[in-house]
Amino acid sequence: MVKVKLSSVPVSAVLALVLAAAVPALPAAADEVLSNPTQCEISTKLGIQASGCPAAASVGNGDEPPTRGLTVGNSGALSGVPSPQTQAIQTQNYRAAFKINFKFGSAQLTDDAKLILGRIGAVLSAADARDMSFKIVGHTDSVGAADANQRLSENRAMAVREYLVQTFQLNADRVSAEGLGSRQPFNSGNSKAAENRRVEVINLGRRP
Repeated sequence: MVKVKLSSVPVSAVLALVLAAAVPALPAAADEVLSNPTQCEISTKLGIQASGCPAAASVGNGDEPPTRGLTVGNSGALSGVPSPQTQAIQTQNYRAAFKINFKFGSAQLTDDAKLILGRIGAVLSAADARDMSFKIVGHTDSVGAADANQRLSENRAMAVREYLVQTFQLNADRVSAEGLGSRQPFNSGNSKAAENRRVEVINLGRRP
């Protein structure tokens, strides 16, 4: 083991190490926008074991960190239990973006949207997800006024949340909703691209 005297390390370097260990990194963005996913594809993306699907990695329950998770620090690894910061980063890397169709300029779900939400709801209501919490995040493209896009993204996220909660009888406390307007485009090279109009589902992990 190499020992380093703190007196020989610049104060700025020490502070940087402390901050890196204490402050969780931002969750990674979804790697694709799914337009017609199967129930098993959804369960894999969200780290949930759904009936009839291949085994999914455990999420937020003290097991080995999921391979898609991001680990910072190692204080929790020594005891086998992730620290709260590490666990939050691991679980929030289980997220999926979906192409959910709405009536033009509104938050009214189309029949195609309900078909996809039916598969998502089946995953969120699986036995393995019973004590997990989720966040629904709405996104728009940059066409139109920013404030209008913000409201639209909020309304669409709420519409998805309400449909899932009511249709699949989910505990309302388990599912939150947020709208980000056009602030986080999936296609950063073209803020008006169709794939920027999406809804993300983020697995927040198991509740205490």
